[in-house]
Amino acid sequence: MIVIKTLQDIEQHNYTNDNRISGIKELNNSSIIFRGSGNVFIGEDVILKNSRIVFQGNNSLVYLSNSHRIYYLTISSWNNNTVYIGKNCSFNGIVTLSLSEEQSIFVGDTCMFSSGITFDTADPHLIYSTQTHCRVNPSKSIFLGDHIWIGRNVAILKGTRVHSGSILALNSVVTGSREIPSNVVVGGNPAKIISNDIFWLPDCVHSYTTEKTQKSQQYTDDKFVYNVYQKNANIICFDEIVSSLYHQSIENRVRFLQHIGTMQQKERFASHNNF
Repeated sequence: MIVIKTLQDIEQHNYTNDNRISGIKELNNSSIIFRGSGNVFIGEDVILKNSRIVFQGNNSLVYLSNSHRIYYLTISSWNNNTVYIGKNCSFNGIVTLSLSEEQSIFVGDTCMFSSGITFDTADPHLIYSTQTHCRVNPSKSIFLGDHIWIGRNVAILKGTRVHSGSILALNSVVTGSREIPSNVVVGGNPAKIISNDIFWLPDCVHSYTTEKTQKSQQYTDDKFVYNVYQKNANIICFDEIVSSLYHQSIENRVRFLQHIGTMQQKERFASHNNF
């Protein structure tokens, strides 16, 4: 087992058992633990605080894109898992990501995380049909598009797919029973659409005076309105991400994720909200 707690530890242990780390600017009260081999951590000049990233098995990839905010993460990966977090996501507390059975967790750009949020790609115990004796609970990957607001204590379960611009409300349990379209609010257990045709801004209202509140009553820019039918939109479907990450080499996964990171178009993970 290799335990990384400082930048000096990275220099000393990098490439041991073919485990690699790059792109960490600061490690504050954080650790990266390798129990297997062939695992890769890639950061784009990132800062980790109060974080614990554990590679329990082999050939997993954690890719954290550049952000003006600090990362607060607990990640547990096993074999052939992939975690990708896009640019300029923000964290108000530790987000816990648990990966199983070679599945992935993919998060787009400018997503906003509150506290107490968990991701799970598995149940994780085996469940079978009494009629067929076949397993009925396969593990599944999780995909979030761009500019998604995840509220406090949200549980994001296997198979969840959320398109850009939506909100996962406080205490929601989000499942993979159906894809969540763009520009909606979902809430409840299991989460369902509770509001259509919305968009949100990251501005915080806690310090607002009456004057600021009055000014905030209208926002006329459509910057955060997403629509899959926009002319010439270049949409990436989540199934394409699955095929580009599942059972692929680390090198191929990195190339694909770096390509995604260069895409500037607004509509890349959008879907029309009339599902």
